[in-house]
Amino acid sequence: MGSYIVQSGDWIVPHLNGLVYFEKPPLGYWMIALGERLLGTTLVGARCFNALCSLLTCCVLYGFCKRFLSAKIGLWAALIYGTAGLAFGMSQMLTLDNLLTFCLTTTLILFASGFLEPDDKWSHRYFIGAYVFMGLSIMTKGLIGIVFPALIGLPWLIYTGRIKQWSKMHWLQGIGIVLLITAPWHILVQMKHDGFAHFYFWHEHFERYTTSVHARTKPWYFLPNSFILGLMPWALFLPRALIQGFKAARSHPFAKPILVFSLLWSSLILGFFSCSHSQLIPYILPAIAGIIPCIAYGFANTDWKQIRLECGIWGLSFLIASCILPHIVAKRAFIPVPATLRYTLQTLLILGACGSLVFLKRHPKASFNILLITTIGLYSVFPAIMPYFQRLNGYAVSQYLKQCPSKDAVFCAYNYFNDLPFYLQHTIGTINCIPEEHQFGYNLDKNKRYTTIEQFKTLWGSKRPYYAVVKRNEEERFEADMQGYAIYILTKDPFFTLYSNQP
Repeated sequence: MGSYIVQSGDWIVPHLNGLVYFEKPPLGYWMIALGERLLGTTLVGARCFNALCSLLTCCVLYGFCKRFLSAKIGLWAALIYGTAGLAFGMSQMLTLDNLLTFCLTTTLILFASGFLEPDDKWSHRYFIGAYVFMGLSIMTKGLIGIVFPALIGLPWLIYTGRIKQWSKMHWLQGIGIVLLITAPWHILVQMKHDGFAHFYFWHEHFERYTTSVHARTKPWYFLPNSFILGLMPWALFLPRALIQGFKAARSHPFAKPILVFSLLWSSLILGFFSCSHSQLIPYILPAIAGIIPCIAYGFANTDWKQIRLECGIWGLSFLIASCILPHIVAKRAFIPVPATLRYTLQTLLILGACGSLVFLKRHPKASFNILLITTIGLYSVFPAIMPYFQRLNGYAVSQYLKQCPSKDAVFCAYNYFNDLPFYLQHTIGTINCIPEEHQFGYNLDKNKRYTTIEQFKTLWGSKRPYYAVVKRNEEERFEADMQGYAIYILTKDPFFTLYSNQP
């Protein structure tokens, strides 16, 4: 969608594959478009804002902990968030959740800082900043930009006895700032499309949360388990960090309010999405950011000798991973992984595990440092190995299609492949597939790019060249559907087969 903005110059109405798209506000798409304007229409240009948002989230956590706890705890907070599994993984992907996490984290931290700050002048500035980032949160993913600060802030104010300081928040200024940031886009889009308000506010907020309209319902334990895995390796230290943190908080004026705020922040976001009928793992990234001050404060107040058990489990997990790595590569990789890359991973895991276990008893700090360095080393290899495990990658077939003269002659059979329009830099058609997220735009513009198999046969039977991109496991289905028509295989890769009606 960022590429469409760059090509069309339309910064108001988001489009997906040429169709109007109102599932989310446009701030994230604006950031992608800006990245592509600055760095070109490449994966680096499209994803750079995601990595930047992760880095900025680390900086915000550092600044908050440094201001009200200590510089040491601030450094721990930045390190822990930056090396948490889900936070690092999401920084490598193209989603809106990193931007939301940065904006929401900044909103909540500035909100808490406004009440904790003894200087009224700075307190006012913190609240103004909180309203700015609240508006940006709304422009990233909608009304949760208001819901989460209210859901987390109100019980925290009641618990800490600060509810009487409600007037410090400068409500009138805040409402004005939020409306100034959010209202213009919503009004402009409603003026252009009458159905926007109902679809956006009712369907995309209320129905998405309360019904299974998006078919993303999971068991209640899905997101809590994902939270624990996404927080690894730091989830190992969470119980001890909480115990040690609340013990040490008795001697610090700001520690207990911050720890309670951190727990409310993380648990309420996790609980909110666990109750939803639409659940995806990236949704819990703000909950990962929320628990970081708790872990950082507890970790900074824990003796190294007390974490031998956690380091031992961490080291053993590396040893087990090194043993099962060949099986994972053989069963899960869609493209053969080069031997050099496999051996590099195994060597890192074995050296990290053995080195940490050797030092564990007498030098637990050295053991921890070895494990942390190994984890960072594994993360550095992550971008190189992930392409081999992607379920679908349209890059190779798109390079072949770029040689084809007709931009409106490419169709995807039975599916919509998100990366093809990006690589091709133009829209594509689909056969027997109108994805749910395309439905609203399709209802406004029933164009010929979205066809049934019978409609596609009419196009295929013409003298003009047409192309069908088919998943490898659906080749037989496509060939059976096109029986009686000339079909030619132009190229194959591990993911797709490209057919044409012309040799």
